[in-house]
Amino acid sequence: MNEDFKFLVINAKNGWKKAHNKNLKNLEVSDEGITLKTKPSYVRGGTPITSKGWETVSDLAVDECGIIYILDSIKHRVFIYDHRKGITEPLEYVGIGGDLDNEFKSNKIALGNNTLFIADTRNNQILCFSRPEWKLKRTFDNLNPHDMVVDNSEDVYVLDKNNGRILKFDVEGNSSEILRDEEVKNAENMSIDNQGFLYVLYAVKKKISKFKIQKNRGQLETEIDMENIIMEPSGFVIDSMGNIYVGDKKGQIHKFHPSRTSAGYLSGYNDSCAGIYIDRWDNLYVITEKNDIIFLKPEKQYSIRKHDTFIHGTFIHRFNSDELGCNWHKIGLNAAIPKKTEIQIFYYISDNESLPKNSWKKLATFGSSELKYHDALIKNCSGKYLWLKLELVSSDKTKTPKITRIKAYFPRISYLRYLPSIYQENESSKDFLQRFLALFENIVNYREEEISKIARYFDFESTPDSFLPWLASWIGTVLDDNWSKEKQREFLLKAVELYKQRGTRKGIKKIIEIYTDAVPIIIENWQLYQLDEFGDWQLKCKEKKSKSCFFNLEEVMDNNLDDLRIFLEYYFDICEVSGIIINKKEDSETQIVLYNEYEEDIAEISIQRDLKKALLMIYNGKNHYLKVKEENGKINIYAKEFFENLFGEPNPYKFFVFLKPQHEQFKDHLKAVKRIIELEKPAHTSAEVSILEPGVYLDMHSYLEINTYLSKPVTRLDTGSFMGRNSALMEIKNER
Repeated sequence: MNEDFKFLVINAKNGWKKAHNKNLKNLEVSDEGITLKTKPSYVRGGTPITSKGWETVSDLAVDECGIIYILDSIKHRVFIYDHRKGITEPLEYVGIGGDLDNEFKSNKIALGNNTLFIADTRNNQILCFSRPEWKLKRTFDNLNPHDMVVDNSEDVYVLDKNNGRILKFDVEGNSSEILRDEEVKNAENMSIDNQGFLYVLYAVKKKISKFKIQKNRGQLETEIDMENIIMEPSGFVIDSMGNIYVGDKKGQIHKFHPSRTSAGYLSGYNDSCAGIYIDRWDNLYVITEKNDIIFLKPEKQYSIRKHDTFIHGTFIHRFNSDELGCNWHKIGLNAAIPKKTEIQIFYYISDNESLPKNSWKKLATFGSSELKYHDALIKNCSGKYLWLKLELVSSDKTKTPKITRIKAYFPRISYLRYLPSIYQENESSKDFLQRFLALFENIVNYREEEISKIARYFDFESTPDSFLPWLASWIGTVLDDNWSKEKQREFLLKAVELYKQRGTRKGIKKIIEIYTDAVPIIIENWQLYQLDEFGDWQLKCKEKKSKSCFFNLEEVMDNNLDDLRIFLEYYFDICEVSGIIINKKEDSETQIVLYNEYEEDIAEISIQRDLKKALLMIYNGKNHYLKVKEENGKINIYAKEFFENLFGEPNPYKFFVFLKPQHEQFKDHLKAVKRIIELEKPAHTSAEVSILEPGVYLDMHSYLEINTYLSKPVTRLDTGSFMGRNSALMEIKNER
């Protein structure tokens, strides 16, 4: 950049905000610059969801995968609907048959992370089903549930309207009465926000009360009065920002800000509203009077001050050169200007710091362009102060120009000074030449400025994303496209340190930690096995053998299933075998199909022709390899011991990498982790990668705080309790 120039710049949030409120109209300020002000709005996400087997939509819930759970109070069923694939299937409840039969009357459902709650008003209870097994694990009794909501901790709040109270049930089933009031008998709906505040809608009185929950008691915070709004509330929800959306039976959805002020109604909806629901992504689901479901997705739109006018925002700022009679040179903007938008620039220059009315002069208009830098030469004007007004204009409510930097250059200098003086004698030609030469001056200055910043291209933290592969080549590294840009930068920053540890256990741990954000568990085979006195590999800790560790193939084929049942129950928790079907083929394998008392196939054992290996396929999706041995003229089939099943045959050059179960999202990236290990491990070794399954297995491989969690013990026998096998209840007499 020409060192003769001085410049004043605005390129940070604090600089934009220095403009007084009256000089910053209809604009949003961020670290990235200024844009037109946005207002959250909603648009329809496709066609309405019509009946796919249900007769009525009494209530609905949406899980973390976007699957919709629809409650049909006529059929007493819950339907699962995947709106992306258009697939519907009824939910099968374990414990009460395939549906909520005529003994039940269900009108509300709620969904937690691990539980589906169904309100049963006929029997004054709430049914709690575990996910995804859908087993009835407990009930909440002695209440009349009119509505219910679940918070982030999976505590359930129940509106017991008839008794004028609101109850809270924790995950262990303990209840507390957080509110009792006669007014609660007039309540219709409840909702809870991300901060844990409970909201109650009184439809007749047209008001919403907000309660703070402290020590299991509800304290009234504020109220939203809707009495002056012509509407018939049919339900309400709260989004992640605290905005409240109230459904109107007449066909509108009214919005209220967290400050309780009305924001009008959503322009994207004009149908009937019998109920409303919101998911974790702030998508709205509206139940219509026709039992259709209308999906509304959020979309940012840029506010319009008046009907049928272009969207318009104004920024005004005063630059001070500290030089009386300063000749200002030009204005430069770094801005993105998409189609149907433009930026208009006005200015006023004076030695007086005040701005007279109607004093603005038009400097330039920048229309839509792929260029990121725009500038305009200021004609002969002098003064200490430069007033600048930028008007951001858009004719499309979904687009906005964005200004990231403003530069005001002074004093006025041009390439004309390098030409002979004869070119400066005529004022009209002098002005033309200055503007003409400014075109080339801008190109050269822009390139000089880029060259002055070249150092940032060699910095892993500041280099543009597109330069990361080029910078990686400097240290002999090829970046994996599966890695995010942040991960790639972190890897490059630590690359030199990782090179020193390449091929070591510590180095592999660190590079996987960069990718997965957690330290993996690495187990080498030598940690498990040792050579005995005969030179054979043996486990360092011997596993206990059990009498039920095998079954005899001939006895099973003769329909003697006792040992088979013990074997399957002991090792694989299969307790329902009632019979078998044997399919024996001379030139291939032998198949043993296991079925239960309902003659439903539950598992299959495939035995290879050479009697070296067998495979147990359980129809819940799990497979287990079995060992086949011929002993004393009998063919016995063994379950592999745990360590052998987990770590395979002894191999001193093999190691295992275990990822934590909360990294379930990395199952899709397991190939990338395997590629990392393949590149980093020593050439003579082999490796396997697994994701630890959560759960507690006594006598097996458990890691506290990794795949094992111990909860507070509760001594209670109810519908959610299970007694293990070989357990007995005894009456103990107290002797005094």
